[in-house]
Amino acid sequence: MSDPSDLDAWLRATPYATALGVALAEVGPDRVVLELPFQEANANPGGALHGGCAASLASIGAQAAGRAVLDPPGDALFCAGVHVSYLSAAISEGTRASARTPSEIAAAR
Repeated sequence: MSDPSDLDAWLRATPYATALGVALAEVGPDRVVLELPFQEANANPGGALHGGCAASLASIGAQAAGRAVLDPPGDALFCAGVHVSYLSAAISEGTRASARTPSEIAAAR
């Protein structure tokens, strides 16, 4: 697994994640947890988190989890696809995303 400080530095150096306000909350052997504090700029009228921000948090989380386990050099890793099912809205509150890597990949590292 890559050093959590390297992962945090990558996240802070990612302009889109920085603009959204995404922060690294946890790094484990097979998962990464990201936080997205509430910001008016990320909300629809009524304070609901914009769906694109929620989907972006999932995509950034997938890339962060991959980077934590695979430790790729440079920008050699990206998320190829995301499917999001919206079950309820985050209204005027922050949200968290937990991204996991398959245990067999984590165990091989």
